[in-house]
Amino acid sequence: RSILCNRDVVREIMHDHFDAGFTLRFPGHKKELIPRVALSSLGPFHELSADGHEKLSSQALQMGELSLPIYAYKDKWADFLLLLRLIPNARTAAALGHLFLDFVGETGCIPLQLTTDKGSEIGWQYAFQATLREAFAPDINPDVYAVYMVLKSVHNTVIEGFWRWLRAKMGLNLKEFITRGKREHIFNPNVPLGSKNKSAAAGAVEQEDPAPVIPQKRRLPRKVSN
Repeated sequence: RSILCNRDVVREIMHDHFDAGFTLRFPGHKKELIPRVALSSLGPFHELSADGHEKLSSQALQMGELSLPIYAYKDKWADFLLLLRLIPNARTAAALGHLFLDFVGETGCIPLQLTTDKGSEIGWQYAFQATLREAFAPDINPDVYAVYMVLKSVHNTVIEGFWRWLRAKMGLNLKEFITRGKREHIFNPNVPLGSKNKSAAAGAVEQEDPAPVIPQKRRLPRKVSN
């Protein structure tokens, strides 16, 4: 059965075992600054940083099922954005696994190390990276050059810094443009995207499209001889 404790008992126990937590959560307490160090890399594709951006997800847009999650890969050495793509869901392992294979197929390269945040969505991506590198670069020692690195978001600065720049330069205007349909009552968030009404309306529009006009050959006038 459940045992109820009053607040004073809980507070006393917390002070005895986790006293440092009270200092960290005290109002006005300054958080410890994350130490900043210089970025180092051996060259292109030595380390790629990948991350998802959900500032345009359904929770952020508040437009029903409409969601525009983005995922990107960025090279650490060149500071070059290799891929920036809109995907159906940035929180599923299957979606990121397919995207990573598309990225390898388009670039024709496999990174020596892939760095991402922690999360269950990196499962397939991690497996594909490890398998491809073992198959095509078996001579590289994984104990010396890591295959995959998992960091906290605050430490994955290569790609996290890019999201801040993207939001400041483009994201605010883009979100304003997307949510304009909701404010001006052009888009109804209460209607599901996959409803039968929209499917029927789309079909009706397709049927009403006029047939393409095929240009007819024009006959040239006969040349009259004098």
